[in-house]
Amino acid sequence: MTKVAGIAVVSVGVVLGLIAVVWGAAGVEAASWVLGSIGGAVAVVTLLAPLAGDRHPAPGGSGGVARLPAGLRMLLARIVNHRKPVAVAVTVLLVGALVLWISREPGGEVPAQRPGAAVGATGSGGVTGSAGTRSWPARIANAPSGTFAYRGPFTGADDRRAERSYFLDDPLHVVCQERQGRMITDRATGARSAIWNRLDNDLWVSNLYTDLPQDEAGAVRLGIPACT
Repeated sequence: MTKVAGIAVVSVGVVLGLIAVVWGAAGVEAASWVLGSIGGAVAVVTLLAPLAGDRHPAPGGSGGVARLPAGLRMLLARIVNHRKPVAVAVTVLLVGALVLWISREPGGEVPAQRPGAAVGATGSGGVTGSAGTRSWPARIANAPSGTFAYRGPFTGADDRRAERSYFLDDPLHVVCQERQGRMITDRATGARSAIWNRLDNDLWVSNLYTDLPQDEAGAVRLGIPACT
């Protein structure tokens, strides 16, 4: 690979990584995953291309290095001879990994539908707290690994910020629901929900991981109001 081509490949990888980070923060999860994967692939190409074009002999050396297989000694020599491209490739690869971490929707990684989970154990009238706030009791369900409570129910970067963890059977107190929030798709079961529950601590939990009814009509029957 020529120097100009190498710079072009590295530039493409860095630009894709940066776009993927921005999209991941903005909530465009699928596109962010795709660009993150492409960035990782570009990193691998950037790493292998200079090695394939290198013509330096493997070091003979002595001691521990000399006892290494010839192929490994050749690889070490090429890495040493191309420190800058290797460093850039590793950087791009790390950016791709960061993108995947940012764009993931944590919580409920291996959910299992629990018998009766959709029925719930809440009463239709709710309860009134000491501060006069009416709430409906619920529990975390369908999330053996737990889930997160977020700042908001929509796709903005601030809304997607996780504030605390909840684990299976943890109690919740729901004050209202946003029924047109960001769509959550469970990676294990394929179940989807755009319903989010606002809790009495002003955090939000996806309805997908509670024992409340999963449909809007069920929530209405319980008397849970829509958030205004």
